[in-house]
Amino acid sequence: MPTHSMFLTHLSLTHYRNYRTLELDFQQPFALFQGQNAQGKTNLLEAIYFLSTSKPVHAQQEREIVDWQATEEPIPYSRVAAEILPGGHLGGQDAGKPTTIEIILTPRGDGLNFTKGVKINGVNKRSMDLLGVMPAVLFLPADIKLVDGSPSERRRYLDIALCQCDRTYCRALTEFQKVVTQRNSLLKQLRDQNARPTAESTDA
Repeated sequence: MPTHSMFLTHLSLTHYRNYRTLELDFQQPFALFQGQNAQGKTNLLEAIYFLSTSKPVHAQQEREIVDWQATEEPIPYSRVAAEILPGGHLGGQDAGKPTTIEIILTPRGDGLNFTKGVKINGVNKRSMDLLGVMPAVLFLPADIKLVDGSPSERRRYLDIALCQCDRTYCRALTEFQKVVTQRNSLLKQLRDQNARPTAESTDA
């Protein structure tokens, strides 16, 4: 996993949230977005985080991040892409080769669901392969619940951060979550089976 500095040098959005198209170059290691409310500042940060984790921030389903104007295209789609550069300074001699990251959402079936395609340097990859390529931490006003919210909120935040640092941890976490889901399903089945005779005797 990379431990060196990583700079975002270019961000490209197509039909993402309120952005029909956007090409944004970053010339400095620090960037400040300024604008009126509801202009899309948070959407820019969420797009960068989406490339880092492949998970939308404020959307239950990925179709929610697709700009409604995408329906005007022959094939509706949403695309988020970036170029990142490892190294000590932007444009410096110690900078490494750039890496390109791309996520494309395309509709399937009735168009209510989307297929997610991930590419790194033009090569098809799994979503998990993005973890650690461009590590990012996102803190939004709603994240104040990390302080006064439930322990599960803090655990989820830490899990996302740790997954970007250690893919082994992420795989173990995924397997653990599957086991918990299966256990809960089994417990529910057992409860239903135990409750059924009682209900039948009551009806009798």
